Amino acid sequence: MAFCSFAREYKSHKFTDIENKFILQFLPEADGKAVKVYLYGLFLCQNTDYDMSMEEVSASLKIEPEELLDNFLYWEDFGLVNILSRSPLSVEYLPLDSSYKNKRISSHKYSTFVKELQLLISERMITPNEYNEYFNLLDNYSIAPEAMILIIKYCVDMKGKKINYRYITTVIKNYAERNITTYEQIEKELSDYVLGGDMLNRIYSVLKINKKPEIDDQIMLKKWLEEYSYNIEDIIFSASKIKNGGMKKLNSVIEELYINKRFDKKEIDSFIKDKEKIKDFAYSIINMFQRDSVSIEPYMTNYFSPWLSKGYDEQGLTFIAKYCFKKGKRSIEDMNGIIENLYQKGIIDFKSVAEYFELLASEDKFIKEYFEIIGVSRKPNSWDRENLQNWRKWNFSNEMIIEAAKRSAHISNPIPYMNAILSRWKNENIYNIEQIKDIGYNKIQPNKGVHFANERTYSKEDMDKLIDSIDDLN
Repeated sequence: MAFCSFAREYKSHKFTDIENKFILQFLPEADGKAVKVYLYGLFLCQNTDYDMSMEEVSASLKIEPEELLDNFLYWEDFGLVNILSRSPLSVEYLPLDSSYKNKRISSHKYSTFVKELQLLISERMITPNEYNEYFNLLDNYSIAPEAMILIIKYCVDMKGKKINYRYITTVIKNYAERNITTYEQIEKELSDYVLGGDMLNRIYSVLKINKKPEIDDQIMLKKWLEEYSYNIEDIIFSASKIKNGGMKKLNSVIEELYINKRFDKKEIDSFIKDKEKIKDFAYSIINMFQRDSVSIEPYMTNYFSPWLSKGYDEQGLTFIAKYCFKKGKRSIEDMNGIIENLYQKGIIDFKSVAEYFELLASEDKFIKEYFEIIGVSRKPNSWDRENLQNWRKWNFSNEMIIEAAKRSAHISNPIPYMNAILSRWKNENIYNIEQIKDIGYNKIQPNKGVHFANERTYSKEDMDKLIDSIDDLN
C-alpha cells in the first residue's frame, strides 16, 4: 500500500477528460442514453478505483443490461470502443482518430425504410448495428421493405416502442423461413393473428397468463389449429389440465397428444389420466433390459406412446419384451424392430401376437425336421422362414417339402436345390407323391441330385432365341 493516497471522496472532485472531437463529431447525432453510457464508461476508464460490474453500471444509469450493451454496440459501430466480451461485458475505449469517418449507415436504397423505422421506434435511437441487421434481412431473404415495416409495427404494438431489436429480427426470420415475405402474405398472416387474439386470450385466461398475446404464441396457436387440426375448445380443455409451465408446457402437451393421435376431449382426458400409469409400465419394460437410471420422456415419446397408439396393449408388449430378452435382443431399439415387423403383418392385439409366436415355434420345429434330413445343423433363421412361407404360398404340403428334402440330401448346397425342385414341381402342377411316381424320376445319384427322365436340353442358340423373345420382366 502506498505511503499516501487519495480517498475516494477526494477523487470525486477530480475531472474526466472528454475530447472536443467527441462533442463536435459524435455527440450531436447520438441520443441521450448513448452519450450517458459513453461518458460513464469513460469515467470508469479514467478512475480505475471505481471498479463496477455491468449490473452495477446498469443500476447506476437506470437502464437494463441489454440496453447498456446496445449503446456500447452503437459506439463500437463508430469505432470509439471495442467490445472484448459480451458475457461478462468487457469494453475497451479507443482513441478518437481524426481520420476516422462516420460509419453511420445512410443507404439510399432503403432511405424510406430508415425514416419509417425510426418513427416507429421513436423512444430510442437505432444504432448502425441494428440497421445493418435489418438491411441484411431485407437483402438475404428478399423481403419487401414495406412488408418488414408491417412486421415491425406489429411487434412495436405488442411490446412497446422500447422493444429490443433482437426480438424483432427473430420474428422477421420466422416469417422469412416460412416463405412469408410479401406485403400481402404478411398482412394476411397478421390479420389471422388479430382474429386469433380472442382465442389466445381465452387460453391465457385458463393458464393464468396476464399479458398481451405474443407473436410466438400466435404462431404456435396457428400450428395447432391448421397443421394439427385441433379445435379451440379441445386446446382450451388441454390447457385446463396444466398446473404450471404456461404456453411452453401447453405446446409440449399438444405435441405429445398429436404424436399419440389423441384429438377430442374424451381421448385427451383418457391419455392424460393414463399417462402416469403408462410411465410405470414403461419403467417395468425398460428395467428388463437395463438397470441404469434413465429419463423416461424420450422413451415415452419415441417408443411407448407410438406403440400404444398403434393398438398394442400392456400384455402384448410385455410378452414381446420377454421374447426379446430371452433371444438376446436386449434393448428398446431391438424391441421396436420386432414390433415394426409385427405391425407390418397386421399382428397387434395380444391374441394375434401369441398365435403368431405359436406359429413361428411350429414352423421352426418343422424346419428343423427337414434340416435333419438334408444335414443342416444350425438354427432356423429369417431366410429359412421366408423360404418355407414361399413354399406354402406355392401350395406345397409338409409331405411334399419333406420329399424335396430327401431328394436334396446328397447335394452340397441343399436348400437352394430344394427350392429348385419345388419350383419345378409347381410349374409341372405336381402337388402329391403319386404324381411324382407317374412322371418318372431317375434314381438319386450321390452329388448329382435328381433329374427328370427325357428332360429337354437347350443349346446356346436356343437360349439366345428364348431371351430375345421375352419382354421386360418388370
